[in-house]
Amino acid sequence: MVRNSIFTLVVLALAAVGLNWNKSIVRHSDPVQISSTVLSAETTITKQAFPLLVEFAQPRVKLGQTQEMKITTSPNATLEIVTVYPDGSVNNAQTLRATADETGRFKIKFKIDDFSYLGVFETRVRAHSNNQESQSSARFALQTWTPDHEAVSEDGYVYPLLP
Repeated sequence: MVRNSIFTLVVLALAAVGLNWNKSIVRHSDPVQISSTVLSAETTITKQAFPLLVEFAQPRVKLGQTQEMKITTSPNATLEIVTVYPDGSVNNAQTLRATADETGRFKIKFKIDDFSYLGVFETRVRAHSNNQESQSSARFALQTWTPDHEAVSEDGYVYPLLP
């Protein structure tokens, strides 16, 4: 425990030094100028990313219900879809590579009915099209069938699947 605390303090100290160094670089990087007229400043040219929207049909689903994920992007874009389960795992049926159709849409329906996955799911999508890339993400929650105030009976038993 002491070793973890020392490690955490070292990481925080190094992060603070790095942030301070980054600020000093920004302060010392002046634009190109002749006398008092500024000709140009340092800029980075980035390509305009194409549209990418990830959305779920329902923000909350109950165990055993069907959830639908919709992705809208450029036509025929290549999609890298990673779904992170509440326990941090990504090895699941919703982590896949796909291609958007000719209208730029991709849909997938799935059902999760395992108690161990109650919590928040996050899907991250990276789309590639014509040497351009876009990223987006969306979340939904998987919950039990009972409201929080009714999940525990008078005898203390938890009823997670009441319809």
